[in-house]
Amino acid sequence: MNLKPFFLFLLLLISGQQMQAQISGCPDSKALNYNAAATINDGSCLYPYTSVTPVQRCLLPNLLLESSGLVMHHGKLFSNADSGNPNTFYRIDTLTGAILQKISTTNGSNNDWEELSGDSTFVYIGDFGNNNGDRTNLKIYKMNWNQIGTANTVTNTVQAIAFYYPDQTDFTPHSNANRFDCEAMICRGDSIYLFSKDWVNYHTRVYAVSKQAGNHAATYLDSFDVGGLITGASYDSLQNKLVLIGYTKAGLSFLWELTDFKGVQFFKGNKRRIELGFVGQTEGVAILDSHRVVISNEGKSVIHQKLSIVDDRNWQVVNGLRAVKKKIWKAGSIFPNPCRVSFRCMAKPPHALMQLVDAMGRVCISSYSDEVNVAAIPNGTYSVLIDGALIDKVLVAH
Repeated sequence: MNLKPFFLFLLLLISGQQMQAQISGCPDSKALNYNAAATINDGSCLYPYTSVTPVQRCLLPNLLLESSGLVMHHGKLFSNADSGNPNTFYRIDTLTGAILQKISTTNGSNNDWEELSGDSTFVYIGDFGNNNGDRTNLKIYKMNWNQIGTANTVTNTVQAIAFYYPDQTDFTPHSNANRFDCEAMICRGDSIYLFSKDWVNYHTRVYAVSKQAGNHAATYLDSFDVGGLITGASYDSLQNKLVLIGYTKAGLSFLWELTDFKGVQFFKGNKRRIELGFVGQTEGVAILDSHRVVISNEGKSVIHQKLSIVDDRNWQVVNGLRAVKKKIWKAGSIFPNPCRVSFRCMAKPPHALMQLVDAMGRVCISSYSDEVNVAAIPNGTYSVLIDGALIDKVLVAH
């Protein structure tokens, strides 16, 4: 008896059952579109408007007036200052902000140090600030953690990782108006991952760079509409969680929490934005534990440089419609209305969050774009919210 057809049939039957068992959707019970049957996270999770008030921990000394990066290593917190400051980063007391140690480099100049990151062996210093978009000397310096020791003042040599963006062909200076600025990085495996500070469309692009000293091409991986300027990043391997910090054109600070992604597909999992509720250049971030992150901001005018704590147990979540008294945009700004494929909102401020909410109070679409594609949602009347404020209704009629 030839058993091959039987086993082939059995294999196809089992494969078909496994395929049927795999359901794509949103598996996060905290999301508005949670699907309890979902076994594959397709990155579609939508969250209600979320905000938190950071708790100020301490002021930072004047040497860190321009605190631009934070990194934790074995319970110790380090920070750096950017261009115009010494080739030095600092270990600081997490409760008082006092400087406990100064670590300087002999061969790594501070052209524009914007970030600190680390792995088990090295600390990495990101000398890649590029406000004009014209730099051709982008570098990441690496120093062995063992070189730092415990002395109050330490001076060491560093290895240099030079890199460039293969997709950048124009080096004409465009101050605060270019796509190749960067202030955020994390380390994972054998690579460093850079998150761009995109002044043009307020997305962020992620690139991979080798950890090895030398000159490398940065490999583009993906992009994500963050609705602002990304200025810091931190990754926790135990939670497989990435946080990105930044601020909007108006100076309002925010944080993105990215979870449940596979490998380095950072933007393919859960993506939740948290409004921080204060104005200022929030630039440094480091994950402390499963609930808390520490952030730093630069001092400017009446805003003091300081360390603050963000705790997800203090998040303020708003479900459904939300009345915001500070500003209600003029109704009648949706065009066309009714709409079939997409509509534009003429009243939307640049880079504000726009959401479509159905009659049940569920967020169906979240977008930072002025134009919203509605082809994938059912016919019906939806409320249009901008940064949580109800501004109008739109009729979707395919």
